[in-house]
Amino acid sequence: MFEKKKSINLISKEQAVELCERQENDFFDLKSKRAKASVIEEITVAFANSEGGEVIVGIEDKKVCEDSYKRWAGHDSIESYNEIIHALSRLDPVIDFDYWYLSVEGSYGNYILYLKVHTDHNVHETSSKEVFVRKNAGNIRQLA
Repeated sequence: MFEKKKSINLISKEQAVELCERQENDFFDLKSKRAKASVIEEITVAFANSEGGEVIVGIEDKKVCEDSYKRWAGHDSIESYNEIIHALSRLDPVIDFDYWYLSVEGSYGNYILYLKVHTDHNVHETSSKEVFVRKNAGNIRQLA
């Protein structure tokens, strides 16, 4: 979808609106830039333990703002997402994921983090040793 070699991928305003309007489901989730790394861990673990999926960090919920384009509310710096990337990289077993930073052409800053989580044959857990799977648009905790 995006070029792995570029740290920041520029997309059109129309593409940004399309991402903001996508429905959350078994394979897709949207989170605010204020989401804690532990919340993103839970989602990525659930995707890795299911069929994989995509997470976009930096898009506000429809409840916060009705205007689709105004929901695009990422960080001013890609370094602001380091905590999330580091948290995901430290999970054991390691989750197979790719990530990109997206920004709208003609704008400065306002970067979102786009994560693509792949599935494998391992059972993954969060840093707090919890196991989740993805069902509909939610993460379901699995009992040990």
